[in-house]
Amino acid sequence: MLDNHRLRKLNRANLGIFALLFFLFWLNVILGKGKISFGWQVPFLLSDIAEFLLLLVTALFFTLAAIGRENLLRRERDEK
Repeated sequence: MLDNHRLRKLNRANLGIFALLFFLFWLNVILGKGKISFGWQVPFLLSDIAEFLLLLVTALFFTLAAIGRENLLRRERDEK
């Protein structure tokens, strides 16, 4: 079982990965919109399935971070 310090580090890592993946998802969306609306020449866009999988993994890391935070708060409350 993880102590509170390691759980905090794991939560920060999960939130960092979530932020990075969310940024990549929205970057792909904005580049796709620019390609359609403004005729931008975009060298790389994710396919529909890859975009869905990216969003799925993003939601997974957000959920892991939220559950970890709740677990940490519960532990801290129980220690008092």
